[in-house]
Amino acid sequence: MTRHNQWNQAREQWRECITSQQCRLLEPAISWDSTYESLLSTNKPFPRPIPLQDMVHFLVDVWEEEGLYM
Repeated sequence: MTRHNQWNQAREQWRECITSQQCRLLEPAISWDSTYESLLSTNKPFPRPIPLQDMVHFLVDVWEEEGLYM
């Protein structure tokens, strides 16, 4: 399977997921009680990709708590 075919297959799954109730009910990729250290202390992959928006939100929260972002 070529990269292009893999990309198209992943895109179709994502598009199906948008309208599927099951996909909306999935647990978040990052637990609400995750810590910066807990995310960086392991080299194991996450169970599924973390959406960029979720990761940015998480990091901004951590940086605000540490006074690094205002």
